[in-house]
Amino acid sequence: MSIDDYFESEINDDIEKIHKAGSLLFKFNHYVDARQPGSGKTTRMLEVLNLTEGSHLVIAASHEFLENEVKNKFNKPFVVLKGFEKCCHKIDDPDYGSTIKQMRAKKIFPKYICTIMNCPGRCYYREQFDKIKEENISIGAVQQFLHILDFYEHGFNSIWVEENALSGNFSVTWIPKKLKTELRKLVNNGIEQKKLKILIKAVDERDFNTFMKYSDLLKEVVDKYNSKIVKSYENKKIDKHFFSDFCYLRVDELLMYIYFEKRYETDYINYRNYSGRAFERLQFFLFSRKNCI
Repeated sequence: MSIDDYFESEINDDIEKIHKAGSLLFKFNHYVDARQPGSGKTTRMLEVLNLTEGSHLVIAASHEFLENEVKNKFNKPFVVLKGFEKCCHKIDDPDYGSTIKQMRAKKIFPKYICTIMNCPGRCYYREQFDKIKEENISIGAVQQFLHILDFYEHGFNSIWVEENALSGNFSVTWIPKKLKTELRKLVNNGIEQKKLKILIKAVDERDFNTFMKYSDLLKEVVDKYNSKIVKSYENKKIDKHFFSDFCYLRVDELLMYIYFEKRYETDYINYRNYSGRAFERLQFFLFSRKNCI
């Protein structure tokens, strides 16, 4: 999975459903510190982590908490994963900022924005994904970043979930007409008519296996197609044609939607609005999509 293929989502808070993480975090013992806020839970966590070797993951509700209450009190290497808007040093630039914000509002993937802005790609946003691959590095993340972490590769010695870390609502939309429009953009750009018909049918039938079969090809074709569009605008101002020509297909998002939707049709327990969904989402990327980064 590309680091640019993540999608914005939120997850509803319901601590009673966190036990569903058991099948995911099979290598860990599980402890719940249910003391009230302000009783020293975070302080205790830091005491343990600062005395423990290895790599650790801390999941919290905000970047500010991870920076001020964890990283600044951590005595070992610690990276706080941040989104594009928090890292891009040009986003508030009087000359470039409005264009960057317009592209982000239209859901243009970060790496294409970097290309259009002629950025060398060595900003905090890019470098953090190299940094987290280093040995014995600990990571702080809000829940929107969880699905890009490869839990097998990192081999975390412990995972800590701060209170309110999974607050919010989760939603992924499925709009067949829009999906078909995006797929048709790829015809003669790596997807021939025969495969297009198969994929259009898969959209109508919400066919997980077909999308899974063509997922790697689709991501490769989408990347080549969008890179071509971006290159054509190297010396041009971004206009409405750029946004209409760009392909917004996010393959992993489609797979995840179908995966969960099929389950809810047969599962009598509908926990669509609970934090257990967050851990199910992790399970999807761990067991169905082995290579997250």
